[in-house]
Amino acid sequence: MEKIGILTGSTRPDRISLKVAEWIFGCGEKKAGAIFEIIDLKKQKLPFIGDGDENIFKQWRRLIEGYDAFIIITPEYNHGIPAVLKNAFDAAYMEWKNKPAAIVSYGFAGGARAAEQVRTLCGALGLFDTQEHTLLFLGRDINENGDIAVSERRRQKVMHILEELIDLSMALKPVRNKKTS
Repeated sequence: MEKIGILTGSTRPDRISLKVAEWIFGCGEKKAGAIFEIIDLKKQKLPFIGDGDENIFKQWRRLIEGYDAFIIITPEYNHGIPAVLKNAFDAAYMEWKNKPAAIVSYGFAGGARAAEQVRTLCGALGLFDTQEHTLLFLGRDINENGDIAVSERRRQKVMHILEELIDLSMALKPVRNKKTS
């Protein structure tokens, strides 16, 4: 059974990333072969590198190491990803390696620029991102209350991406096991 972490990419008070993560979690619950858990960066209270106790970073690395795959939720703020998300990537390195990641972005332009930045980070960290990622548009897929209201076609696409993520995770398992043995 694959253990998949759904990483919220924002800690802002008015963030939508937790609602998106909960929606993805609900989609994931319907998939066999995986256990989905939300990793809320706001609850992690991960300090910026150089500003915190090394033990907090060790705990973060152990947490990341415990997952087989990730779904990275990112808003697009000022044409980029939030600093807290970049910090979360940078606070671990080997723990990300040889694991797949699906990207779910949101914003007025669907978060496309942020998704591309996450895709670049995935490559740098040895994460294998799924071929497709999900763009959620504010005003169309996410209403003014932050509620998710996607079309059936978009929901089916998300389900397909989750299947791909689980398949990639299982395919990469021998590579991950080889590095730890």
